Amino acid sequence: MQNEESHIIASILSGRTEQFSYFLDTYGPQVFHLIVRMVGSPEDAEELTQDCFMKAFTHLSSFQENSSFSTWIYRIAYNTATSALRKKEHELLSFDNRM
Repeated sequence: MQNEESHIIASILSGRTEQFSYFLDTYGPQVFHLIVRMVGSPEDAEELTQDCFMKAFTHLSSFQENSSFSTWIYRIAYNTATSALRKKEHELLSFDNRM
């Protein structure tokens, strides 16, 4: 699997961006479930899942193949959800301070 994914990544980086759908199809459901468990809202998780895959696509050239793509995308998902939770907490604290 990792060798196949390496070829797909190389293909995407050489301009065949439509091949990124492989990663969406393969890891999308698991990423969504991880994020929904963290944030609690399916609607927010859907948006954050999209953000996660956009970050992965944008930074695909920085992927280092010393780990698997799944490890990398799950770390992006975790960090994306954590950032969203921090932002939401900060917004709530700011709102409370105004009252």
